[in-house]
Amino acid sequence: MKPSILFFWFFMTSLFSNPIVEKIHALPKWVEYNGIEKLIYRVKDKEGEHFLFVTQTQLGEFGTKDFRSEIRAYKFSRTNPGFKKVWEIYDFNPNPLTTVEWEESGFVVGDWDGDGIVESALVYKLAPDGLEDEHIKLISYYKDKKYAIRAILPRQEGKDGKVTKEKSISTLPKKVQREIEKIWGRLVGIPLK
Repeated sequence: MKPSILFFWFFMTSLFSNPIVEKIHALPKWVEYNGIEKLIYRVKDKEGEHFLFVTQTQLGEFGTKDFRSEIRAYKFSRTNPGFKKVWEIYDFNPNPLTTVEWEESGFVVGDWDGDGIVESALVYKLAPDGLEDEHIKLISYYKDKKYAIRAILPRQEGKDGKVTKEKSISTLPKKVQREIEKIWGRLVGIPLK
């Protein structure tokens, strides 16, 4: 093989083996979703071009029967023509005295196992006003399959909390398991057993 062809092949494979993740401010108009955009990533990886993003909606007045607090996260991938929804995370408040809370640091996107394909995790909580239990969730996608860790944290003295890590997480590559656990530890701070 000629050196120039070899260099070109090496350059092209290295260019596309490391995903490009960039934060952007608006989605293409043809991407259909619900909610108000809060954080959008445009990703180019070995599988193509994608948009991963989080939306939130708050309708009505807190504490009234019409109050609704929602969070959604999406992955759209480029197809010909346009984009197709690959997955969607959706959760909402169970009652009018609970809000869905989320921070920008709670949506993590990256290539955790070095295979050139981006993974993601969303951490958020259902935060009640009063003495009801708080629910914290980490929803992660690896190869477009969902994995979750959930915690129930009591707000009343003498009650024990509970953390549930889906058994399927143990089937993930070790690097991905470690990254999910690291995200949980950094953003939630509750030990996993």
